[in-house]
Amino acid sequence: MSILDNEEQIEAYFKNEPNNKIALIDADTIAYNACLACEYEQYNTETGEDEFHQDLQAAFEHAQGKIELIMEQTGCALLELNFSASSKNTFRVTQVDSTYKANRDCMRYPTGLKELKEMLCKAYPSEIGIEVEADDLVVSKYDPDVYILVAMDKDVINSVAGKHWNYYQRAAYSGMTKQGMKSYESIPAAFVEVSETTAAYWPFYQCITGDSTDGIPGAKGVGPAKLKNFISETKTPKENWAGVVKAYESVGQSEIDAIINMRLVNMHQYNHLTKEITLWTPKD
Repeated sequence: MSILDNEEQIEAYFKNEPNNKIALIDADTIAYNACLACEYEQYNTETGEDEFHQDLQAAFEHAQGKIELIMEQTGCALLELNFSASSKNTFRVTQVDSTYKANRDCMRYPTGLKELKEMLCKAYPSEIGIEVEADDLVVSKYDPDVYILVAMDKDVINSVAGKHWNYYQRAAYSGMTKQGMKSYESIPAAFVEVSETTAAYWPFYQCITGDSTDGIPGAKGVGPAKLKNFISETKTPKENWAGVVKAYESVGQSEIDAIINMRLVNMHQYNHLTKEITLWTPKD
């Protein structure tokens, strides 16, 4: 079952009215998925092992198709791709916590990822971060009068106020059928509007909940339900930071732990104009 169940919804999904803005794209996932889709295994008769290979041209065309779809969906005439620096060279690893994303060390990335990014950078206006991630780049550059922010990570989308395009299309499973198979509906890509209040609150929320995909623990044991006792969108940043510290102390962690985690989750520490990184620090 798809929620795109009539012609009007389908037309809106695939094409929006043209505008004069630039699609500011967090493109890491586009490159990753393209390489994953076009990777293949081949048996090496000399080593007796299967080896992974990449069809780079096919991967480029795969990524190009996704980019063209995003341009139609957002109505933008221009675009800018943004890619992360090597995960081992970001300031979060070198200046904050060397274990950042260490939970991914055992992951095997698809072959050809670096080469595909280079191909895309030659074909489109692009930037590869130096010590920063694509998340930091797009958040720092974002100006609602110039750009439409395009990303799939809710942490990026919720970090700045505005109307953004979430290009993540996924299947939402709703349970088991009588036949024993999960039923699902397709959740399409869509525009998401983020208020100034939500954007200001989001780093404090993330600081407490952490991010398991990036190996950020947060305040261990304080989940979305419990954190309401400490922070809220109606409080000031000063009040929310005091709430974050109390949340950490309630589970035996310190303010230093909270500061480290805030520096890992906060996406407002980079200035793309000066290329400077300023680690987040409590104002008081």
